[in-house]
Amino acid sequence: MSARNDEKEKQWCTTGRFCNRSALLPTIRMALVASLLMKAQTGEAAAGSGVPFSVPAVKHICDASQDFKLTTAHARHELAQKGATISGLSKLLKAIEIWSPNNTAQRRTAALGRQFILEIQTTALQKYKQLAEEATHASGSAGLAAGRIDETIAVLAELTTATTYTGSDVACLASNAANGGSGSKDGGQRKQDVSGKGKELNGCFTTIIRTEAPPTTAPKPKAKLVGKPNGDSFLLASAAAGNCPLTTVAASKVVDTTNGPADLKLADGLITLTSTGGGSNHAQSKISPGSDASAENMATYHEAFGAAETYQTTATALQQLLSSYLQSFEANQNSEELKRSLIAVGAAAEMSTPIPKTFESTYKEFAAARDNWTLIAEGEDLEAKYNEALRVHLKAQNAMEDRLKKLEAGPKVIPKPMEEICADIKEKAPCNENPNCKYNDEKKEEPKCELSDNGKKEAEKAKENQEKKDECKNKQQKDCTGNCKWEGAECKDSSFLVHKKFTLSAAAFAALLF
Repeated sequence: MSARNDEKEKQWCTTGRFCNRSALLPTIRMALVASLLMKAQTGEAAAGSGVPFSVPAVKHICDASQDFKLTTAHARHELAQKGATISGLSKLLKAIEIWSPNNTAQRRTAALGRQFILEIQTTALQKYKQLAEEATHASGSAGLAAGRIDETIAVLAELTTATTYTGSDVACLASNAANGGSGSKDGGQRKQDVSGKGKELNGCFTTIIRTEAPPTTAPKPKAKLVGKPNGDSFLLASAAAGNCPLTTVAASKVVDTTNGPADLKLADGLITLTSTGGGSNHAQSKISPGSDASAENMATYHEAFGAAETYQTTATALQQLLSSYLQSFEANQNSEELKRSLIAVGAAAEMSTPIPKTFESTYKEFAAARDNWTLIAEGEDLEAKYNEALRVHLKAQNAMEDRLKKLEAGPKVIPKPMEEICADIKEKAPCNENPNCKYNDEKKEEPKCELSDNGKKEAEKAKENQEKKDECKNKQQKDCTGNCKWEGAECKDSSFLVHKKFTLSAAAFAALLF
């Protein structure tokens, strides 16, 4: 369970019990096996006596029922966490929608981000649907298992409140069980003394019974399942040899002789033998094993816990699903496209050094966050980082567009200005560093820095381009053909635009290679 679920974990845990969700099922299974499905030896009993029902670990029956129910809350919490992830993705989509979609480049930027998030959200929704189906099945199975446990406890509770039975039909824990009865086990019964103590089972019931799965026959006791014992047992046993097999501990009226130092509690307090006579001392040495692992159990109701076995497989599948959901998603083509786009645009805008470095760091953090979902689930960190990455992207897009506009609207490039640029350079070294200039040592008068052969060629090209641009400038839309192209509200030289955009594209491509 991750750190972010610690608070939830405290709500799930009862005092010291099953606080590790991953260990929940094995623990419950051991409790059921130890408390309900095994039958152990419990010591000597006189001939003709019934074997007592002594289960020091029986409180775990109630605990197991409660923990099965908590599985539903656990699944609900996990679903809520995944729902929060999807909600966070939806929030990112809304944020992308308002990222200044004022021009084509910005709209393309927003579209890339939107497509990327939609890809992740689609995968998350598929996982969420799968998780919901598995969690629903697991919760249903857990509820059934909890109900079956409650049903078994209800059977015991019903034995304490059967007030209409007489003779051979009497339940051995009923408060009005009459002495004798030819049909009784081991010949006759004696009623249990529950006067003034109520008719409820300790550790599991108070006033109203609650069960997720209805018992085969509706239970009669008005009882409510709780998670911890209510103190001393409500049910006091007083029996002689040959009486109720559930509570008889030995022959010769062992619970009716001399006083003992304390009550003997059977079934972890579910049933208490009074300290009247030697009940505590004598019976303790005979039947109380002193450890949950060696406790005696009833085998009569083991069929009722079949649902618990079924639940084992379902719970394992649920745990595997939750684990796999937290693993990383594979990188998709859209994320790589977004990365390439950001780096290329940065290079084209003459920002190739800061943009890729800034985005490389941001992208790695973003990819890591996307893989484990921690930042989306925890707060705004991922959104802030992604927002910053796209903000840089938009800044680069705007810079590129501004540069194109300046190039298109820049001054005419003719030989005279280029000659003047060279002429203004007085020193030999800086003159030769300019590829369009060269220093003439043989020339005696100033300026000695003049156009190089390359500079003359570039000046001629610039002159030709300017003439073509001027040729297109005043044409009407219908006449804007050939090397001219109508853009916006004017006719422009298309070769100029292609040349400039090709230069920018080449710069972008070069950035991808280094």
